Order: sequence, then structure tokens, then C-alpha cells
Amino acid sequence: MRIYRFSDLVGNKVTVSMLKRGLANNTLKNFLIFSGVMGTGKSTSAEIVGLSLTCENPVEGEACLECSSCKSNLKALRGSGTGLNLVKKNIARLKSKDDMNELVNEVFTLQGAVGNLVYIFEEIQELSQSNQNVLLDELDRLSEN
Repeated sequence: MRIYRFSDLVGNKVTVSMLKRGLANNTLKNFLIFSGVMGTGKSTSAEIVGLSLTCENPVEGEACLECSSCKSNLKALRGSGTGLNLVKKNIARLKSKDDMNELVNEVFTLQGAVGNLVYIFEEIQELSQSNQNVLLDELDRLSEN
């Protein structure tokens, strides 16, 4: 069973505290990288952050899991990967430069979403060197805000 609240995470107390504080204070950076061995909670943490950032009624950095945004995004995380304002993509499936360019256009084109729009990229280590460069070049072009 997947968990969707920081209060249900076991371990990584310092990391969880930093994430909750950043969410509660609206001070998280635009990009977060979760790294570690399999089973350490990277995907779970990313999903909880995504839900919290897109929740209509967050409380102290935790998503309510009841609002329309949370319900849509929970359904997406459990299935298609695309919710109201949260998208989860397995990057390992992108093989060509055209695939990567399509993703870059989708992510870095100003969206008309209400509130935050969150992308969760999984298996990013599987990108080819050239596709890594496409993504990194786009990140370098972003302004601080």
C-alpha cells in the first residue's frame, strides 16, 4: 500500500522535516532531486511533495487528500500518471532526441494551470547522455523565480 502523508513515512526524519518546512513556508526550490538506493522512499517522497504542492487546502506541508486537486492527482498517481496539476513520467521510456524535445516543450512551456503544476520524473538516470544534456540545457535557461 502506497502512503501519501509525511507523517506515515518511516526514517529520513531530517529530510522529511526539511521538506515539510519548505512546503509550509513556500520556500522549496523549483527542482528537487531525490537520490538513493532502491526502497529508500524517493518516489514516495516525491509524490507526497507533489500532492502537497498542488493541494487546495494544505496544512503544515501536508496535502489534505480530500480536495478535487488531491483526488485527481491521487487517481493519476495510482493509474495514468496525469492528474489535474500533477504529472508523473517514467523517463526511461524516452529513447530518442525527439521524445526528449517533446517532453521539454511540454514541461517548460508556460502552462495555463491554476496553482502549481508538478512533474515527477522517475528513472532519470536512464537518460542517454545527449538527452541528459537537452534537459540540463533547458534547466540552465530558467530564471531564479
